[in-house]
Amino acid sequence: MFIGSGTAIAFKYAKIDDPATYYEGKTIRVAGRVTLYQERPEIAIASPEQIQIVEKPIVPSRASRPGVRAAPATAPGPRSARQFRDRT
Repeated sequence: MFIGSGTAIAFKYAKIDDPATYYEGKTIRVAGRVTLYQERPEIAIASPEQIQIVEKPIVPSRASRPGVRAAPATAPGPRSARQFRDRT
C-alpha cells in the first residue's frame, strides 16, 4: 500500500494526521488496482475511502459456501483397477 504526499490532504480532511500510526496493528481491507513498483506489488491510495478497518478477516469456510460440500475427514483408500474400469 502506498500513500503519496498528494493524498495527505484527503487524510487530514478525514482527521487522519498520520496514516501509518492510525492503521498500525489493525486489520484493513484496501480497494484498488495492484501494480508493480520495483518488482513488488503495491496499491496506490488516492483517498481514505479506499481503506476499510475490519474486525477480523472474512474468510468463509469451505463448508459454508453454497454448492460446496465439505471434504471428508479421511481420504478414501486406493482404488482397484476394476473400480477405474467400471467408471468408463
